[in-house]
Amino acid sequence: WQVASFGLDINDPDSFEEALDNWKRRKNLNYDAMRDQLEYMRRARKPREYTPEEFIQRLQHVNLMIPQFIDATDDNMLSDEEIKEIAYRGMPSEWRKNFANSGKKVYSESLEAIESYMSTQSDQDNEADAHFVDTTEDSDSTFMSEDLFQCEKK
Repeated sequence: WQVASFGLDINDPDSFEEALDNWKRRKNLNYDAMRDQLEYMRRARKPREYTPEEFIQRLQHVNLMIPQFIDATDDNMLSDEEIKEIAYRGMPSEWRKNFANSGKKVYSESLEAIESYMSTQSDQDNEADAHFVDTTEDSDSTFMSEDLFQCEKK
């Protein structure tokens, strides 16, 4: 930040914006970086340790930051419909299968309804996990959860 603001008049309110733009350029937060971020978001999958609500909130938060990239505007942000589709595709495949088998369609449900459905799926998974008792002495639950997470990514 000191390098980005070097030589600017600290008493000039426009100096902050200029320093911020300098910092963004130094960090390569340009239009290409914004496009890369959007592509990353489109391929995002819910991390195992996140609840559906946390995952969706994270998507929405990052989306709000898109206009902060150099030369980006609000028009570059993902639409609410895109966020909804990304959130759905980011959920575990079994949950998506259950959603489809229940007769629901992504395009006809609200983001809130999808979030609620996926939260119910998450709660059911957590209940099932709570009933699982590992009887092996040298069980490594960390390894198991990482292994399962790796399988979800494929």
